[in-house]
Amino acid sequence: MALSIESSPSNKIIDVDEFIELAASRVDPEDFQSLFSVIDEFAALNNNRNFLVQHFNSELKKVDVRRLAQYLSPQSYVFGASKCGSVAVRCNIWVKPDGSAEKQALEARIFSYGLAHNHNFSFLTVGYSGPGYRSKIYEVDPDSVSGYIGESVKVQFLEDTVLPKGKMMIYRRGIDVHTQLPPEDISVSLNLLMAAPSNSSVVQYYVDTQTGVIIGFPEVN
Repeated sequence: MALSIESSPSNKIIDVDEFIELAASRVDPEDFQSLFSVIDEFAALNNNRNFLVQHFNSELKKVDVRRLAQYLSPQSYVFGASKCGSVAVRCNIWVKPDGSAEKQALEARIFSYGLAHNHNFSFLTVGYSGPGYRSKIYEVDPDSVSGYIGESVKVQFLEDTVLPKGKMMIYRRGIDVHTQLPPEDISVSLNLLMAAPSNSSVVQYYVDTQTGVIIGFPEVN
């Protein structure tokens, strides 16, 4: 199942660039177990209450000259990646949909709320601020999945959990499936992403957990 992790209590703080350099030297993108080697440093990055706001402010200053240095979307922001491209740090912003029915439907689509999906990469995540989004977690056997719409997949329910500030979890490529649901209030999470060459061999898909049938694919695919 997706692994919940405990880090050693510490007030240590690390900068995002320093963390990326360290993670690149320790993490093997082909082995999700290597994420355990940077647990304490990831907690130290999560203790840094300044870097996120500083980066957003820096990027906003570049908007008028169209020089956005990093990837931006309504939900995600990639702070940077290692020189070899093996790891990257991203933040995700989670909101509780409100307003008109049309606005709520749009936000639910942007944040993929209610859509059970796997990932074609392993990653480490931590709650940075807010109460955290809710997640229903399932497990599949990736070796038994071809990855086409209408395919039947054996989906096993594991747990219903949230990602509050400080909680860390590891999601395993192709194995862990989760349905994300809105938080009670705006929340932010950080991800350490693993870019393994073999990621391309794993299909990322949406699955109906009631029927166990693949119903679609993320737009990035």
